Amino acid sequence: MNILIVDDNKNNRMVLRLLLEDYMEENQDVSFILDEAEDGQIAVDKCRSGNFEIILMDIMMPNMDGIEATKIIRAEYPKTMIIAVSAVDDSQRKKLILNNGAEDYIAKPVDADIFISRMSNYIVLCETRNTK
Repeated sequence: MNILIVDDNKNNRMVLRLLLEDYMEENQDVSFILDEAEDGQIAVDKCRSGNFEIILMDIMMPNMDGIEATKIIRAEYPKTMIIAVSAVDDSQRKKLILNNGAEDYIAKPVDADIFISRMSNYIVLCETRNTK
C-alpha cells in the first residue's frame, strides 16, 4: 500500500513515518511504501506521477495548502483516501478540508494509539474500494 505523508514540517513527517513503520512491525501482513511531500503542490505532483491509496495531509503549508491540494487530488483520484492531520484548531478549516474531500481529521500532536486504530480502519476501507 502506497502512502504519501504531506507536511511542511520535517519532524511531523518523521513522526508519522515512525508510526507507520511501527504499524508494519506489529502487523506483518501489512506493507507500506512511504513517500513524503513538503507542501500541497508537491503532493499533487507526486499523485500525478504515482499511485497512493492513503494521503496524510497537513492543512497549513506554504505554496499550496492542504485544503486546495485535497480538492485537486479528490477530483482527479476519487478512490484515494485523504486524511487531514493538523494542529489547526479552527472548526472552519476542519469543515473546509472535510467538505473538499478529506475523509477524516486527526489532530496534532498525534496520539499513537488512536492513529494506529484508525490506520487499521483506513486499510480495510482502501482494500474494499480497490476490489470494487
